[in-house]
Amino acid sequence: MLQQKLPTLILGGGGYTIRNVSRCWTYETAVVLNEEISDDLPYNDYYEYYGPDYKLHSQPAAMENMNIPENLEKIKAKVFEHLRQMQPAPNVQMHVAPAAFGNDDQEEEDDPDARFSQHAADARQEHGAEFYQSNKGAE
Repeated sequence: MLQQKLPTLILGGGGYTIRNVSRCWTYETAVVLNEEISDDLPYNDYYEYYGPDYKLHSQPAAMENMNIPENLEKIKAKVFEHLRQMQPAPNVQMHVAPAAFGNDDQEEEDDPDARFSQHAADARQEHGAEFYQSNKGAE
């Protein structure tokens, strides 16, 4: 069977524990890639979190299932009702936006030894809630 290589986006939910989230995603990624991987976890900075067995697959705990079937059915019905009421999002194709017409600052930005114009500097402003560290001021 010929397999097509298509872009794939895998989304997770919530409720993970720190000891299991990386196990889960490691296993799920292997399944998606159709790869066999070892059950032995390699040593890493967080190795101690995975004791005492240090394996990819953890043994299920002997817990009693306290879920009441009627409650689960009510929750399932509520989720389906919410999904039924949602409006679908339109499909928008991704594309690269063309450069702005009459952008005279382009030549200035190409020269690494030239100062930025005020327009170019303003265009590089970052939102304070971004998760990456800025290179601003690093010279």
